[in-house]
Amino acid sequence: MTRSYRITEVARMLGEKPHVLRYWEQEFRIHTTRSTRGQRVYSEHEVARLSYVRQLLRVELFTIAGAKRQLAAYVAERRSHAG
Repeated sequence: MTRSYRITEVARMLGEKPHVLRYWEQEFRIHTTRSTRGQRVYSEHEVARLSYVRQLLRVELFTIAGAKRQLAAYVAERRSHAG
């Protein structure tokens, strides 16, 4: 079973504010689930995607549009290697 993380945990891990993660969810189509208490819950896979988005935006200084293209290319490459 994979571990789940609340938004405050992920924000702390990535050094970002929760509202930034919510924005990235919308922009990069990152799907979260809700706990029974209504809190956002991220899987390990979603945390990894958010970490990659952060790398693209904050370290490599991509624009949102550029990061979207880079993420799409990364996902496509992983799918081609998996199949």
